[in-house]
Amino acid sequence: MNIELNGKCSGRYKMQVIRHNEARTESSEIFNGEFDNALLDNFFSYDTIATSGNPLTGNNYPHFGTGTGDTVLTSTQLEAPVITSENRQGNTGSGGYEISTDGNTMTYTHTWVLTSLIGQFVGNISEVGIGDSLSASNNTIYSRSRIKVGGVDGTISITPSDQIVLTYMLSIEFPTNKETTENIKVNGVDQAVTMNYVMGEYAKQSLDRFISSCPPFIATSQAYIHAFPDTANINGPNQNVTNTGGYEYAPMVPSRSVSALGRVYSVTFDGSKINIAGGVSILTWNSGTSSVGYDVVHKLKFTPPLDKTSIRSLTLSFKSKLVRA
Repeated sequence: MNIELNGKCSGRYKMQVIRHNEARTESSEIFNGEFDNALLDNFFSYDTIATSGNPLTGNNYPHFGTGTGDTVLTSTQLEAPVITSENRQGNTGSGGYEISTDGNTMTYTHTWVLTSLIGQFVGNISEVGIGDSLSASNNTIYSRSRIKVGGVDGTISITPSDQIVLTYMLSIEFPTNKETTENIKVNGVDQAVTMNYVMGEYAKQSLDRFISSCPPFIATSQAYIHAFPDTANINGPNQNVTNTGGYEYAPMVPSRSVSALGRVYSVTFDGSKINIAGGVSILTWNSGTSSVGYDVVHKLKFTPPLDKTSIRSLTLSFKSKLVRA
């Protein structure tokens, strides 16, 4: 049995250019634009996302260049980056993040406000990116866009009196409810089962929980899956579920997806596990080990219940990854 949840990623830039007088006592805005960006293949690299400065939650820095070509998703730097004599100024994510829900969708949006020094970038700027600290030896980017002037690709002339303020917004969208029907082989015979997925409230409460649990595309620790009958009191996206019936749980060990940024959690219940009278109606999983009480991260309800017996095994694979929106 396979379950897959994809997080849809998109990015957007807001860019201001502020011109200061020589005495730095007055300033005026000479450009204000907003445009989408392309997330590069490099953004979806596990080796990129696992670093302390990952493009999801860590330090991100603005890159500017003079390139005028179309964005190539396999590129790792701007077409013609402007290299400054000093490290580019950035921050750890001014503006912070927010988690919002709308119907059956939850969206995580992280905002960085990145401000250059006055005169730090000078020249005709036509492309912008977000990535690692810019230097002659490190100009890796995760996203790139042509600068839009009046809605079309254009160029902005930056003077030594100008300062650039770049706001970068990264959004990741996940389903909180999802229903699918799948044929499951039981003793070699296909059995149509409806699966209703519900995301637990626990995963929606903070950035760390969202990133590590919902789905766990960064987490490296194992999770635990619990099985319940139809009579279990688990309705909706619950928290602090008490497993008073003594129903069994087992570890799910993650492996890394090599084709995209993601994780694969798998578990097999052999003939001695989760043989519940009337069948397995509900599976929940969490990051704890307790069979007494825990927080639900994900929940699956099966209709009809899975006919698991002592002579049958059940293998569950939960896949999660990030994709372009």
